[in-house]
Amino acid sequence: MNPCFILLCLSLDGLYFVITGIQYWITDYLINRIKQPESTVFVTFGVISITAPILGVIIGGNLTTYLGGYLTKNSLYLSCVSAFLCLVCSAPIPFIYNFYGVITLLWFLLFFGGSILPCLTGIMLNTVD
Repeated sequence: MNPCFILLCLSLDGLYFVITGIQYWITDYLINRIKQPESTVFVTFGVISITAPILGVIIGGNLTTYLGGYLTKNSLYLSCVSAFLCLVCSAPIPFIYNFYGVITLLWFLLFFGGSILPCLTGIMLNTVD
């Protein structure tokens, strides 16, 4: 019966759903639509999917701590800005046919998605009695 917990949990579920869908289909998209060799796509995607979310979580967690912790308005603003930047990075991907443009936007998408996690998870855990 905790609306804050439920809404944050649904937000994180939505984030995981979208990111998982992107990670599942992006290799097929890059191979069949962008016409890149499988070896290039798999290596590039491996590097992107490892580095971007990990750096996003580390930097997002440090920024959240720097802004005063999980329960400050500044950290909520940080989460909103990160979510907006995720949207800005993801929206042009279907319209770009340049391999390097797509993977750059994909890296930033996964980075900003990862940077949302520490703040939202901390807020969600602090709302539980």
